[in-house]
Amino acid sequence: MNAKHDKYSPRELRHLEFISQFTSDIRFIKGHKNEVTDALSRIHINTLEKDQFDLKKMAKLQTMDEDLKRLKNSTSTSLRLQDVMLDESLTITCDVSKRKPRPFVPLEMRRLVFSKIHGISHPGIRATVRLISDRYIWPNMNHEIKQWTRACLACQKSNVLRHTVSPNGQFPELDGRFQHIHIDIVGCYRHLTVLLIS
Repeated sequence: MNAKHDKYSPRELRHLEFISQFTSDIRFIKGHKNEVTDALSRIHINTLEKDQFDLKKMAKLQTMDEDLKRLKNSTSTSLRLQDVMLDESLTITCDVSKRKPRPFVPLEMRRLVFSKIHGISHPGIRATVRLISDRYIWPNMNHEIKQWTRACLACQKSNVLRHTVSPNGQFPELDGRFQHIHIDIVGCYRHLTVLLIS
């Protein structure tokens, strides 16, 4: 706060005055020297990273998968399957018919892929199919994803299947007051805490 007031705007002066209530030592520290602030301002640290599947395990399981062997030998598929190098010794089979290569998911990993992607936000059937089919492929995936989404317990608990509207209650007329007391929620009245209706 020892600097001249000319070079600060009124807002900056108010902020500095507020900060000076808590400390008397205010100094500017360059970003690379202020490690905590510098680290938190980095975009790649600040963002959530999705949990990647083990592509090496997927590549090894692809070599034994019968569905993949059938797809490679099939002539009636619209998929363009191509081996993509993971490293110098491993290749993974992907569909390259779309703009992004989509790895073929072996049978043993399909439920895991579904659980990871569907479990993030539990979207509906169509959204889950779209999310998974944009990233991965396997035979009959739409049917399997549809079944798994319908069987998801978290989705079943939160889905509203039927909106039931209860009819208004019928109360018999009574001779005296307060022979039958009924409690109900009534609109917001400022200073009214109890409302008795006879």
